[in-house]
Amino acid sequence: MSESFVLAQQRLLHQYWGPRFALRGEQPGVVQAIAQGRDVLALLPTGEGKSLCFQLGGLLCPGIKLVVSPLIALMQDQVAQLALRQVPVWHLQGGLKPHQRQRLLQQAHQRQGFVYLSPEQLLSSETRRFFQQSPPGLVVIDEAHCISQWGHDFRPAYRQVAAFVQSLPQRPPIAAFTATAPPQVAEDIAQLLALQNPYRVKGVPIQPFIHLSVKRLWTPAGKYRALQRALQAKTLIYARTRQACEDLAERLARDGRTVAVFHAGKSSAVRAQLLQQFVQASDLCMVATKAFGMGIDIKDIQRVIHWQMPESLSAYVQEVGRAGRDRVTRASGVLLALRGEAWPSQSLEDDRVQLFVRQVLTQERWSLPAFQHRYQWTLNDLNLLLLPLLLAQHLEIQQDFVYRRQPLTQRELTDLLRAHVKVLQRDRKAQQREMQAFVTARECRRVFLYRAFDQPLPHQGCGQCDHCQVLT
Repeated sequence: MSESFVLAQQRLLHQYWGPRFALRGEQPGVVQAIAQGRDVLALLPTGEGKSLCFQLGGLLCPGIKLVVSPLIALMQDQVAQLALRQVPVWHLQGGLKPHQRQRLLQQAHQRQGFVYLSPEQLLSSETRRFFQQSPPGLVVIDEAHCISQWGHDFRPAYRQVAAFVQSLPQRPPIAAFTATAPPQVAEDIAQLLALQNPYRVKGVPIQPFIHLSVKRLWTPAGKYRALQRALQAKTLIYARTRQACEDLAERLARDGRTVAVFHAGKSSAVRAQLLQQFVQASDLCMVATKAFGMGIDIKDIQRVIHWQMPESLSAYVQEVGRAGRDRVTRASGVLLALRGEAWPSQSLEDDRVQLFVRQVLTQERWSLPAFQHRYQWTLNDLNLLLLPLLLAQHLEIQQDFVYRRQPLTQRELTDLLRAHVKVLQRDRKAQQREMQAFVTARECRRVFLYRAFDQPLPHQGCGQCDHCQVLT
């Protein structure tokens, strides 16, 4: 790293983030690789400062910087933070009229700023035309696990990114970021984005200061007592379903706890209000589904409790990683495992496949959000059923609408989807077995996680789990 590069980096860091700010861990190497125009694949745990890497690295690159992100709330938060620091930044939203979109992109081009947009926005003909004439200097893929069908928040539109880049007159570097991902997902990211000799960095699966424990329990009453004992002043509790969240919150409230409930069944305005309440509170339990996930940055959560079994190790480490993001709060994660408790039900059963088949056969055009809301499907499950039909070009997605491109018989459609679902269900069962092995393991929790995520094993126990050290 040359002295001139270090000075330029420090100048920008101090100018926009303040004189006390310093890069840590893997950040310097990632920033340098981006500034040098290399592709990047960065797998860093929750709270490790991934956004700073591509924001600072992007400031060292010429041209527009495109940041592809899956959530409006996540984009709005990062755009607002950059604007406060007076970094030139724009948010390309879906509701913009063509002339507004054109003006926004022209401004970004003139000032070589950041443009945040969803992967669906890359499908816009106006957006593609603009960047074919004025290619971006960097394309950032945030939450890149969404490109993989094995990732826990799969989004089909992410698969359009590689085609978008290939359509440009000159290829910009691509920087892909996500939290800890298993090897299968990491390879999917590299392959589907067509990364070229990327600078790879892989952080530990979970921050070393978070204490991990699993409590194996025998009765529902004992499990609830364990939950009460585990509660801290500011606690996040994960449950699998909306109803489980509501029931548990009601029970805790009856026992005198200050509690709130967060899930996708609540409006975006209510969810925003709940998050603000949780940010400001010093004594509050938030009971949530996995909707409390990407894009939510609350720094002083003391403890994350899993009331029910997480769907996978990847989901577990991401959710536990929401504790202690300020690196000051004493942080811990507790998993409550009830003997004989049922695993999450397979939500892609045959009756749901048939419902989806009827939707495809009877509608030339249909709203993805409306279908999801009407039948209470998770977006992930709906996207997984869409994938084989998108790849076969039987369907296409434009914004929030699905269009049928080719006629299919019911038999053809059913056979295609059943074969796909069979593979997905086999993978989910493997994830459940791995999660069960973690629960019953008699070794250091982090040793288990390092092995699962293909990391070099530590020479000794972590000192921060129930097998190595009891949190007092």
